[in-house]
Amino acid sequence: MPVLERGTLAYKIRENRINAGLTIKRLSELSGISACSIGAAEHGKIIPNLGTIAAIAAALNIPSYVFTEADKMPEETLLQRLDKARVMRCLSWPALAKDIGVDMADLCKFKQGKKVWPALINYIINWLDKQQA
Repeated sequence: MPVLERGTLAYKIRENRINAGLTIKRLSELSGISACSIGAAEHGKIIPNLGTIAAIAAALNIPSYVFTEADKMPEETLLQRLDKARVMRCLSWPALAKDIGVDMADLCKFKQGKKVWPALINYIINWLDKQQA
């Protein structure tokens, strides 16, 4: 097996799986992710999507930010706070829009720095406040 660089996603997945005392097959059973996908992720052949990372983290009983390093993301602006919260929860932008209860098109405008309805900002702030509670 090739040597993986410490700190890479592939390394972290493998290291946390081994530390949990799990085989790839057992992690696959617990996470619902195919053993092939887990093996490919551990070898750095694929980069798993946020949903896969969330499933693996849940199966390993660790927070998903261990893999995403979202805890190190900046929070200086509302958009940065929102993006960090999104990644911490392993949500895609469409899943985030659904979770907040807003239209994805409006959320895209916000991401692009375009003018948005004040109600959208209120929805975002309320969602962020709920996440911190």
